[in-house]
Amino acid sequence: MLRFFLALLMVIAAVQAEHGVSPLEVYWRSVLPNATMPPAIRDLIRPGQGINRVIINDGNNCTGISYILSKNIPSQYLTPQHILSILFLEKDLYPGAKLKGVHLINRTIIGNFFVPLTEADSITFTSKNLPKILEHYSMTSGSEEAKLIEDTLNTCEAPSLNAEKKFCSTSLESLIDNVSSLLGTRDIQAFSTIINEPRDESMVYNIASPIKKFPEQKKFVLCHPLPSPQAVHYCHTSSMYKVSIVPLVGNNGSMVNAITVCHHDIKNFNPFILEVLKIKSYNEPICHFLSGDQLVWFGNQ
Repeated sequence: MLRFFLALLMVIAAVQAEHGVSPLEVYWRSVLPNATMPPAIRDLIRPGQGINRVIINDGNNCTGISYILSKNIPSQYLTPQHILSILFLEKDLYPGAKLKGVHLINRTIIGNFFVPLTEADSITFTSKNLPKILEHYSMTSGSEEAKLIEDTLNTCEAPSLNAEKKFCSTSLESLIDNVSSLLGTRDIQAFSTIINEPRDESMVYNIASPIKKFPEQKKFVLCHPLPSPQAVHYCHTSSMYKVSIVPLVGNNGSMVNAITVCHHDIKNFNPFILEVLKIKSYNEPICHFLSGDQLVWFGNQ
């Protein structure tokens, strides 16, 4: 009976793929029937397009959050200008507030599309296996792309911060499996920031209303894409996050529904960050927006 069901599912997937529906979208519907696929996932599923997955580039602000909250912050991120462009205080998050200099960006392709599970499983995604990864994607050792992939592997293999649990996924299937494991349920939802206008670093945003706070959760899982010739997500979880959807209005009239994460445990933040933000107490939560390609996951209640 199980074999029949799996065979039927494969036939359905093949038929839908012919009509422009990706097998990965069929998979999503089968394992997460109550979850709407967010743009940050849908953008990584492109059925019927002969894309070249080996063209990658570094999306500075996308990786900025994961780097700036790490113990070893690269020097290019440890500047007042960069910190103030992505971090702010929870007390400044209220309707009518103006966010000048805070960057919100559309999805920047720093990884690429999801590869089939069989391909993802055939590649051991570790720094020791870097030469074979480069060979698989016809990349040259020592190239800029190779350096980005090496940085991604090092990020995935770095120790966790603040006793957080973390993982890196290399397929949609492993992403869902690992998130479900961390949240302790298969009944999960995912959200991403929705930005309609092109990236514009000069944009000034005003916070509108209402600010919608996510229900209290035991934990959230945040996922950030990393530079890679295949879609790779660096995900981590903590019970010390507060998450909201904050409506923003740009100075050109554009609307954004921004996923906002506030960290309530800042004891291990780099002291320079606290200095730049003029924080005098560890009781002042630090917040940031998720860019259009980042994800927040939580369990349905």
